[in-house]
Amino acid sequence: MWGIIRRKGFTLIELLVAIGLLAILSAFAFSIIGQGPRQFARDSKRKSDLENIRSALEAYRNDQGYYPTSFNYSCTGALPCLAPTYISALPTDPLSTGSYIYVYSPSGTCGTGACTYTLSDLMEHDPAYPTPTPYIVTNP
Repeated sequence: MWGIIRRKGFTLIELLVAIGLLAILSAFAFSIIGQGPRQFARDSKRKSDLENIRSALEAYRNDQGYYPTSFNYSCTGALPCLAPTYISALPTDPLSTGSYIYVYSPSGTCGTGACTYTLSDLMEHDPAYPTPTPYIVTNP
């Protein structure tokens, strides 16, 4: 009598289904992981740049008694007054597309300069918000 022959292994259909599921899962995982670390690194660089500009602004205030404004006669804009005396070079955004820029907003009047300021830039990666969110640094 002929007995039932048991074959060991998987059929072609089972293998194709398994490979298809793995491809879908890996594509999903790579789409989540893909840009995240680079965006986070650029955001960290932006925060560091803003803190460096803040430190330079505080050093400028210690010397001059006020924060720079765009109306200071000795410079061609608010922040160029800082380089190279207070900061070696003004930082630029790490993405360099022009859509992310550092914004300096002086306010108030203290003699010939500003009393307060706000520095801001947009951050790319914030899991809580799907759109870019601002990161703001103000004077202490």
